[in-house]
Amino acid sequence: MRTTEALLERAGTRRGRQELAEKAGVDTVAELAKRNAANLAAAVAKLVGSGTNIVRRLPTELEIGGWIEQAMALPRAVEY
Repeated sequence: MRTTEALLERAGTRRGRQELAEKAGVDTVAELAKRNAANLAAAVAKLVGSGTNIVRRLPTELEIGGWIEQAMALPRAVEY
């Protein structure tokens, strides 16, 4: 199973952004591919607003949309 961490690392994101995605509830690439960029950006902003000091700068909705597009382009490692 591919992890979101591996995808975001491949996309050139730093560990803090990977951790933000995980804390926002995105654990796998398949799950990331199903997400809405605006909703995920809002969830990430809420985490940071609640005192989570993981990153210096929030990823933009456009950046998060790029993560989602990359996730959708990858082949599924496990299919049901």
